[in-house]
Amino acid sequence: MAIGKKKRKPMTAEQRVAAGKRLALARAKKKPAQYKSVHPKVRALDDDNDFSIVSIKRYIKATTEKISNLKKAVRLNEKGAIAKLASAQAYKRHCEQYLKDGIWSLDFIGENEELRVVWGTLAPAYDENGIQKVQNART
Repeated sequence: MAIGKKKRKPMTAEQRVAAGKRLALARAKKKPAQYKSVHPKVRALDDDNDFSIVSIKRYIKATTEKISNLKKAVRLNEKGAIAKLASAQAYKRHCEQYLKDGIWSLDFIGENEELRVVWGTLAPAYDENGIQKVQNART
């Protein structure tokens, strides 16, 4: 004999309306999210920024869906699926870590890592003659 969930008693139309009103009141009282575990620098960014909380959460959600599809591909022994899965898992971990510490160290960003990150110098270094040091690609 299988033990299952007890069936709920069906609601009447009046009960449904009353429950909807109670739910609307509860949602109205709810305060916005505080994001205490997110780095203050990330919290300060506008929602349309590629590095904002909203964007990063969207990237994490898309990557999570990609990971589930890639796991199926790995089970089917598709070529290159293991490497793609490892890459997607690493990207998701990095996005989650970025929300905590505010440091982005990858060269690409986006749902499919399609946007290239443009790096800039925040505090240039100078040599003894006062000339700015520039890292040469050939050294």
